Amino acid sequence: MPGITTAAGGRVFTALGHIAHHKREEQWLNTLLARNGYNGTLLWSRKLPDGYLVHRSAFIATDDFFYMIENDGCLRLDPETGKEIDRISIPEIEGEWKYIALQDGVLYVLAGIVKDSSETTIVRSKHSHWSWGELSPGYYQAKVPWGFGTTLAAYDIKGKKVLWRHTEEEEVDSRALVIGDGKIFFYCPGEYTGCIDASTGKVKWRNNDSKVIRLIEEPGRGLKSTPGFRTTCYCLYTPEAIYYQAQTRLNVVAISSKDGTFLWTRRKTTNNPNMLYTDGKLFVGIGPDGSTLMLEPLTGDTVADLGFAKRSCARLTATPDSFFCRGMPEGLTRYDRNAKKVLFNGALRPACNDGVIAANGLIYIGPWLCDCNLSLMGTSGLCSAGNFKVEDEDPVSQRLEVCEESSSVAPFPEIIKEDWPTYRGDNSRSSCSAAIIPADPKSLWTCRPPVSFLPSAPTSAGELVFLCGDDGKVRAIDGKTGSLKWSFTTAGSVKQPPTVWKGRAYVGSSDGAVYCLEAATGRLLWRFRAAPVERRIMAYDRLCSTWPVASGVLVQEGVAYAAAGIIDYDGTYVYALDAETGTPKWSNMTSGHLNEELRKGVSAQGILTIAGDRLWMPGGNIISPACYSLKDGECLTRSVGNGSPRANRGEEIGVLGGDHLVFGGRLQYSAVRNYVNPGMFTLAKIGGDGIGKAMHMGTGKIPPAWSSEIIVMANGPRSLPMCVDSASLINHLDKAKPADLRRPWYAGTIERKWTVKEIQDSDAVAFVVARNAVITALEQQRPRSLSSNWTLAGLNPETGKVMWSKRLPSAVLPGGLLVDRHGRIIVVHEDGSVSCFG
Repeated sequence: MPGITTAAGGRVFTALGHIAHHKREEQWLNTLLARNGYNGTLLWSRKLPDGYLVHRSAFIATDDFFYMIENDGCLRLDPETGKEIDRISIPEIEGEWKYIALQDGVLYVLAGIVKDSSETTIVRSKHSHWSWGELSPGYYQAKVPWGFGTTLAAYDIKGKKVLWRHTEEEEVDSRALVIGDGKIFFYCPGEYTGCIDASTGKVKWRNNDSKVIRLIEEPGRGLKSTPGFRTTCYCLYTPEAIYYQAQTRLNVVAISSKDGTFLWTRRKTTNNPNMLYTDGKLFVGIGPDGSTLMLEPLTGDTVADLGFAKRSCARLTATPDSFFCRGMPEGLTRYDRNAKKVLFNGALRPACNDGVIAANGLIYIGPWLCDCNLSLMGTSGLCSAGNFKVEDEDPVSQRLEVCEESSSVAPFPEIIKEDWPTYRGDNSRSSCSAAIIPADPKSLWTCRPPVSFLPSAPTSAGELVFLCGDDGKVRAIDGKTGSLKWSFTTAGSVKQPPTVWKGRAYVGSSDGAVYCLEAATGRLLWRFRAAPVERRIMAYDRLCSTWPVASGVLVQEGVAYAAAGIIDYDGTYVYALDAETGTPKWSNMTSGHLNEELRKGVSAQGILTIAGDRLWMPGGNIISPACYSLKDGECLTRSVGNGSPRANRGEEIGVLGGDHLVFGGRLQYSAVRNYVNPGMFTLAKIGGDGIGKAMHMGTGKIPPAWSSEIIVMANGPRSLPMCVDSASLINHLDKAKPADLRRPWYAGTIERKWTVKEIQDSDAVAFVVARNAVITALEQQRPRSLSSNWTLAGLNPETGKVMWSKRLPSAVLPGGLLVDRHGRIIVVHEDGSVSCFG
């Protein structure tokens, strides 16, 4: 941070700044990114000078050129390729350029002799948030060390000549430099305001009214919200008035654009409202608790309170039909200017310094730096839904493709209790194996793909090991030798491994379809399109259906269950299919819009499990977990509240003890190595139409593993694996008082069976509970090194003592462990390679 976006010509340019609060952000320090505005594809990137302040008017995007300040000049880049076309230098201007603006072919420049401070700052916070006490040093100085100059100039781009040059005795603050109606309005802090003719550079007026200066500079007292970024622009031009309101200052001040005379002032209620002018009115969040007010621009009188407040730094922005800002308590607030209604979307939130940006016929949201409870992370491009309606979708009956001889399946070993035929071993997602592990496992083989890919977790049945990947392939590997037996390619990345049942392997792909393959050969038997229509978007640099089947496929009693979708407002589609034929038994096509006005409901944001005659699915941050009737697919979860985040958004879910759910963990659409925001896990008793009594189990992205006797978990990154009695944990919840359940540490008061103390400073990324051992994969930081050692360890299930450990060749995929029917341990690595011990 900070981060600033410009857009033009179907492209979006994001400049990422000089502060990295977490390790994951460091690779993006001082970086300029250019993307295709219509599909998000990265066009090019460029490193900015060390410590470059992006939070200013340093960039201009046009259809033909991208302009950016570089020291004492301006580069012009090809917006499609990022190649330098030329450099604009003005010999008549001395010093570093602080500000640029372009209007009618004229480039306006502010320059200063004093160089801006270069303050690349690396914090390495271990917290999921960031602190206002951890910005770069310049933000804490009385005068920020950026953006001040004394020389203004105008340069004819086409004629390549200086039109005029003007110097002020006092420093001009670039944060309060605005252009309009052929004039340039400037402010010299503590001294005076002024106006220059943009065509000649001649001063039209200066005004040193001490009252105006005092009101602009008066320090904020008793203001709510965060202090904000003091590099934020704080001046707004309108035809008849100029307005000032700076971060950490007390007042909104209006002066006449004709001569700078004082018009009116009003006290702020929060540190960081920003102003908008549209339809002849001024809009600014200075009402009670920062509520957005519509004001008469020449008097400051309140016309209306719009009933919503802008949260923190994310800017208030507008389109002809909407106002947008960061929501309360979290997410995106949209004010419908026609209906005069406030609507919430808790799935995502505007970027801190940009807000929602409307350009190229779309709106752009993100990126942001903190780990708010949201369902989508990163940068998103949104368009109008147009005429798309559920009732116009292709009929479910027309989406099944059946191949020849699909009813004839090649012989395949019958599933036995020692197999691992579905994600985490069983439909309860327990990560528990009935197999016996050798006393001292040896390395048997390693399978390395020709090209690395991001794999799924593995499954295993008979003699085959199955896994999928973001390359769209389904793979079957010989469990004895590690050789590839067959592969099948879908048209999208595959997040979950195949489920094997009666000689068939079931896969959900990001292309929006469920595939049924012959487990022995990979031959396609049938394909069911779960997406309502064929529509593709770019999702994290991969082509993906708007409705991917990222839930995997759960098969029980001859029925295959799957869910399609990313986010509720685009629609969520849940199906029960005949596992042999693919024929739909029921479908639920409405649970994404339980509140039709808000278009909020259940998001398909995790895997599936079954308990209490219901299908359960992590549903994002609004409703999670969601449950559906196994009989007819009715969504039994109803209320979305006001659309704000309120649920544990993690992608994992499983059944403990038959009538309790364990859910949470990593956000499904996030990096595999999400160091800072690992999520949390919740234990809940199953209730009548959802979950009942619930308690916080612990933090972390790695789901626990359990049997009927024990449950093994790691309470967050770098914590020691521990074990508790399964029945005791359930009893701990059942006997808890309401006050206990409100305490995050309550679960930690249960007596532990054991804690592994022999592996200090390790990070467990996977667990399996087998009959005679607990298996874990661990990352251990090498001393005085940025790299890690990876270890496979076997723990005594009674004591937690390390019985054996084996060195692993590379990083292990979180959750990338299983034990097959022969007691062989399969380890999936982050690069798609697979190791086997037995």
